[in-house]
Amino acid sequence: MSCHASALLHEPCSKTELLLADQQAWDALNEALKRGWVRSIGVDRYTPKHMEALNGTRPAVLMAPMSLQDHDESTLEYCQEKGIHVNAFGVMSGCMFTNPAVVQLARKYNASTSQICAVWTRQRGCSMAVGVGTDPLHIAEYSKEDLEVSYGESRGDILGGEGNLDFG
Repeated sequence: MSCHASALLHEPCSKTELLLADQQAWDALNEALKRGWVRSIGVDRYTPKHMEALNGTRPAVLMAPMSLQDHDESTLEYCQEKGIHVNAFGVMSGCMFTNPAVVQLARKYNASTSQICAVWTRQRGCSMAVGVGTDPLHIAEYSKEDLEVSYGESRGDILGGEGNLDFG
């Protein structure tokens, strides 16, 4: 059998607690990891409470929504503390393209608002799962890497410096 890079357990059965079915599925992924069938295992849309309740190997990755409109600071902090990589999704669908703070940063850095949203996500230590919709040419715009926006500045300008969205 060939080895796959990673395997993810998609969304827990219950939003409030880890169920036996979740643990059994996690046990199966742990066995796949032990046998060398995968290099890493992770979870999708799990909360810190769910991840703490898992027995076995700690998840290597969490797929989670991470955009200006939809993000959870406590989950991101938990993952950073535990060494769990966050792969963000919904970066563009949650980009506040017309928000004055985002537009102002885009003007300041001669960038698009989508680039500002992507930089905001990457600077938080996340990789991104970015869909391009029906136009694959959008990926070039979304993935521009050479923007000189500092983490502190974009965080302060976009999040009001306190990590709380304030877009009135």
